Amino acid sequence: MASHFSLFSGFPLPLFLLFFSLSSDFQSATAKNPNDLVRSSCVHASYPNICLRTLSSYARPANNPRDLAKAAVEVSLCRARKVYGYLPSLRSGSKREQGALLDCVDQLADSVDELSNTLAELKHLRSGTFRWQMSDAQTWVSAALTNEETCLDGFREVDGKVRTSSGMPSGANNCQEDTRMSSSGLNTAKKTQVPPVPWKFLNGTGLPL
Repeated sequence: MASHFSLFSGFPLPLFLLFFSLSSDFQSATAKNPNDLVRSSCVHASYPNICLRTLSSYARPANNPRDLAKAAVEVSLCRARKVYGYLPSLRSGSKREQGALLDCVDQLADSVDELSNTLAELKHLRSGTFRWQMSDAQTWVSAALTNEETCLDGFREVDGKVRTSSGMPSGANNCQEDTRMSSSGLNTAKKTQVPPVPWKFLNGTGLPL
């Protein structure tokens, strides 16, 4: 079981890139070499090697910062869905363990929804509503991270077969590191500047259409 549950230890891993990549050079319209883009973004990450390994192996190349952000969320969402599907198979254990497990399943279901919302927002970013959309994305990612931490808190309070068979507490420690990395990305997002509105979005009054 430990090999399966190891998915849980890493699924929030790439989230920090969501806001780092958008806030650092969202305004750049020039496509970069995908490998160069990943390297230049990951060099500032808290865990650059993990960042580079994860995003370099992504199926579709990222040609710009928004593609890279979407890739990060898609990887996280995929892993969250896998863990959400796996957890119900851990049926053994005491009532307290099973209660923690059921709570965790509920929390992960919410995280999947929130990451899905984040990804949908990233696919429809607009210059005129960029700040508003970023605020929504930040809210959803923060909620997803809170749900993941709540799930882990429930497992920390129990001992028994479910906890030991599922790779806890090592999985919890790894997930905490990933969550800290994601949180640092949220702090970076607070410095995000609204990109210039292209002229094609302006009307005669100088206001966005």
